[in-house]
Amino acid sequence: MNAPFQYTQDDADAYPTFEEALQQIGNEEGHMPDPDSLYGLSGLTDTQLMDFQRAWDSLGMTQKHVLLQMMVDVSDSNQDMDFERIGILAMSDADAQIRQVALELLSESETFETLHVLMHALSHDESLLVRSGAGRALGNFVLLGELGKIRERHVEPVLQRLFQLLEDRQESVLLRSAALESISNSSHTNVMTHINEAYRSDDPDLHLSSVIAMGHTCDDRWADIILEELENNDEAVRVAAARAAGELQIEEAVPALIRIYNEGDSEARMTVAWSLGEIGGREAMRLLEHALEDAEEADDVILMDIIDDAIGNASLLSGDLMLGDFDMPTDD
Repeated sequence: MNAPFQYTQDDADAYPTFEEALQQIGNEEGHMPDPDSLYGLSGLTDTQLMDFQRAWDSLGMTQKHVLLQMMVDVSDSNQDMDFERIGILAMSDADAQIRQVALELLSESETFETLHVLMHALSHDESLLVRSGAGRALGNFVLLGELGKIRERHVEPVLQRLFQLLEDRQESVLLRSAALESISNSSHTNVMTHINEAYRSDDPDLHLSSVIAMGHTCDDRWADIILEELENNDEAVRVAAARAAGELQIEEAVPALIRIYNEGDSEARMTVAWSLGEIGGREAMRLLEHALEDAEEADDVILMDIIDDAIGNASLLSGDLMLGDFDMPTDD
């Protein structure tokens, strides 16, 4: 596996300009742009966006899909890359699959323009998958409101719409599940009730989303349930519980997380590695160090990066614990 491209502001002169990137995109059908060229498409100005749209409109569906997915992958490895305006543009594409990928470019956006685009997609998009994806993406804005980063008057319409969808039993389960996951970022008094109802539901999608929502609350009242769900026969639920165990920092989950890591696929391993970094402790650190050796041997660069970050986080937690346990000498 090749290492993901890493960009920094200091490297700006080493990568293609916007004009050079645009030229690569406009090449013949079937020719994919050099990943380096994506740097030239980051943080577009108004004029550049207009020029990009003309090139975008000339592309086939496959080229659009591959280009957006490349942007998603690069954004995951470098937070300095800003493709938000391209994501917003792609949300107006006629193809639902293109709009689904575009949502991934907007999942961590904090702008009101993206907020409005997501709210419109949630209510009006023809694709149920796009609507549910928009519902999940709105969870970031719910969290921003909870953290006081955006004003309540901007978040309240989002919460109202999400609660409306969740409480409408005639609505699609996909939409209700997405709404539950998003509202769980809020401290609203009704959130816990909705999580409990979804958890007791016979619907597997609602059950899965309830486990995800438990982690989002960062409330350790759910710890015992998460420990049980780590043994669930459904792999998707186990992985969701593994993520929640990290969000809730459940130390008792480490043995089960080790088992999930050893038996799971790539996604499960990345999730478990992240969670172990959030939990910390000697046993978690031991597994992460062994996992890093295995990832290096397999040349799995993406997993290596995640484990490296997890080890760093676990080390900080261990340091905090050591400081907390240290008895300062006193003067007699």
